[in-house]
Amino acid sequence: MGASLGSAASKDRQQEHGGEAPRPDPCKKTRLSSPLCTIHGSHGHPRLIPGLPDEVSLQILARMPRMGYLKAKMVSRSWKAAVTGAELYRLRKELGVAEEWLYILTKAAAGGQKLVWHALDPVSNQWQRLPLMPGIECRSGGVYGLGLRDLVSAGVGIFDVIRGWLGQKELSGGVPPFCGCAVGAAGGCLYVLGGFSGASASKRVWRYDPSANSWREVSPMRAGRAFCKASLLNDKLYVVGGVSKGENGLIAPLRSAEVFDPATGAWAELPDMLFSKSQAMPTAIADLLKPVAAGVTSYGGKLHVPQSFYSWPFAVDVGGEVFDPETNSWEQMPAGMGEGWPARQAGTRLSAVVEGDLYALEPATSSSGGCEIKMYDAQEDAWKVAVSQVRAGAFDESDSPCLLAAFLGKLHLVVKDMGSRISVVQMDSLMKPVDSPALSAATTCRTPDVSSEQAHVWKAIASKNIAAAELVSCQVMGKRAKAVWRLNATYADLPAPHWDWEEMPAAPVPRLDGASVQIGDLLYVFAGYGNIDHVHSHVDVYNFTSNTWTQRFHMPKEMAHSHLGMASDGRYIYAVSGQYGPQCRASINRNFVFDTETREWHGLPPLPLPRYAPATQLWRGRLHVMGGGKEDRHEPGLEHWSLAVKDGKALENEWRAEVPIPRGGPHRYVGVYLCHLHVVAMRACIVANDKLFVIGGQEGDFMAKPGSPIFKCVRRHEVVYGDVYMLDDGAKWKELSPMPKPDSHIEFAWVVVNNSIVIVGGTTEKHPITKKMILVGEVFRFDLEALTWSVIGRMPFRIKTALAGYWEGWLYFTSGQRDRGPDNPAPKKVVGSMWRTRLHL
Repeated sequence: MGASLGSAASKDRQQEHGGEAPRPDPCKKTRLSSPLCTIHGSHGHPRLIPGLPDEVSLQILARMPRMGYLKAKMVSRSWKAAVTGAELYRLRKELGVAEEWLYILTKAAAGGQKLVWHALDPVSNQWQRLPLMPGIECRSGGVYGLGLRDLVSAGVGIFDVIRGWLGQKELSGGVPPFCGCAVGAAGGCLYVLGGFSGASASKRVWRYDPSANSWREVSPMRAGRAFCKASLLNDKLYVVGGVSKGENGLIAPLRSAEVFDPATGAWAELPDMLFSKSQAMPTAIADLLKPVAAGVTSYGGKLHVPQSFYSWPFAVDVGGEVFDPETNSWEQMPAGMGEGWPARQAGTRLSAVVEGDLYALEPATSSSGGCEIKMYDAQEDAWKVAVSQVRAGAFDESDSPCLLAAFLGKLHLVVKDMGSRISVVQMDSLMKPVDSPALSAATTCRTPDVSSEQAHVWKAIASKNIAAAELVSCQVMGKRAKAVWRLNATYADLPAPHWDWEEMPAAPVPRLDGASVQIGDLLYVFAGYGNIDHVHSHVDVYNFTSNTWTQRFHMPKEMAHSHLGMASDGRYIYAVSGQYGPQCRASINRNFVFDTETREWHGLPPLPLPRYAPATQLWRGRLHVMGGGKEDRHEPGLEHWSLAVKDGKALENEWRAEVPIPRGGPHRYVGVYLCHLHVVAMRACIVANDKLFVIGGQEGDFMAKPGSPIFKCVRRHEVVYGDVYMLDDGAKWKELSPMPKPDSHIEFAWVVVNNSIVIVGGTTEKHPITKKMILVGEVFRFDLEALTWSVIGRMPFRIKTALAGYWEGWLYFTSGQRDRGPDNPAPKKVVGSMWRTRLHL
């Protein structure tokens, strides 16, 4: 079949569908010289670009958008050979300019089983039709042949197979060839695997190579299988389950699995799946209920295979199994994941992984009126609704009315309307049930038109009328997604010694953007978000001697609930400004002081202007407040004010202007004993050795969405800094050695020990591609004598806005927002856990 693609009779037909016929190796014919032939010294051939070496020209061509190659190959024969050669695509990968494209398989509208692939470049919003698959012919009525109605588990054809089980009969020879095959992507190529060929399950595998824009048969699987599932993991293509003809000639489910290495072109066997639940059933029931792999997803570095029992016409979900490639073994899937996995359709599970999060589509029921998108919470082993009531076109009129795809760091729906138009709709990455600061919300998406109410959730990025009666499957190809994940796994992590941490009693409530002050062996923990819609208005107290949470006090009703500035003289705790209320409300200028002995609150003169997360510290009898975000939370402030205080009372009625800080913003650390500066946002402000230090922080932060009645948070541009400043006796700021890496959200994440400032966690620069926040997991030390930095240890996980303390040789931290796992430093769950480790300086 593959040879027919290169025939003269089929060449024009392939070009009609955006493809081109394969040709002999151009290096073997001088009239089709490739850039590689020219580069290696073949004289007499024109250069790719006159006056430039072909090596340089190839670098230029490699940086072109891939869609431009369709026209570039018409410039000359040498250009055509260059843009269709493997060398150019290898160079694009090396340069990091490989593009993510979405490939959609559809069944054409006009009669028969007619399958066509379409490719979308989501950046340029351009479409390309792929060459026809092997065995499909063009006829006057359109595309004809192959008969892949249920390619990649469209969900109906498998019932015919199940009916065969129950009727104890073979499939007839009239079954269309390749019915029930799977598709996958690996090594930058599409793969079509197995399926039925006549009455037998096929081993054959076909590969589409974008560089050659053609299909080619490659090494067959070790076992013939139909309705199997395929997924990419660690650059290899894994194939699991399916059905095949048994020794008795009857169709039987497969427990086997195998893996394909695109680099070697070889298949290898894997251990059989356990199907342990079927083994525990009585024989009579086991003969009736057939276990099958209902899907496969690569998640968290492992292969997750949800499973079902089928007995025509019923399907029962029974959890699943997980394959660990490191141990080469199967284990039972966590109960909540397997039993709650959405998309209970015969033979299919609609799921996708975005930035380490697993999403799945729950089909609509007759009563719900719309499907749901759910996200799996690994820590709670539960599926949570991310978006509800998704109405995706003609959902009930098609076997596969919509598909999920993950590319460009976001989740997408591929949907079809009542006619023949398909649309690709992008879901805003903030619509996650756990991720802060935005939580889940019910929404409806009607494609291709997106209402103004949902504009912040959905965005139609492409649509096309392709005369498609049905969506079958989709795949994403391109190196960007893999490169992003690998970069996320290591990005910004610095080498650091391993520390042993001990988990202590957790705080009564989880906290994000809270505040803390240590007095003696007591850690006072204030306010903070419980979640984006709920803030705390009390103080919890941890006793380092007894290692218990012992007390709780309420805060004044007028006091801010998060992003406070705070400092203490050993008895009185001064609370400055901050944000009042949940979501992204404006900052306030109200200030208070708490007497830890009498447990009474008193007011202080208001700041000249409201400040969000200002750096605050007591120094030489004055309460200093610096930087922070202005009232909109985003614009940095440079102002520096001070107020004379003594014994919890203000000695002045107004704040005095001081020398401005070099750079504004929140989440800094300011200190002369430990104080956090929110100059560039979330800085640390510390007083040590009678010097005032301002460390790290950021400029910019989330803002309230304009016009939102609940002040819903929307992300704005942020820049994280690692600069360090010291205020000298001449009232001038002196710049010191920067932190080992930029760090923010460290206002209360520090202690002063043995003439050193120790800082834990925080956030650093965002990922350059995904723009996701990246948390910090190192422990930094600043030597106050040498004024130098070092990385002295690693935390049990990355975390931001941690609240730190030190007591009798132990370094403690509690609360904050932790990472998504060892390989994903993006923020996820707000926690209240308490940890400690021995600190040796």
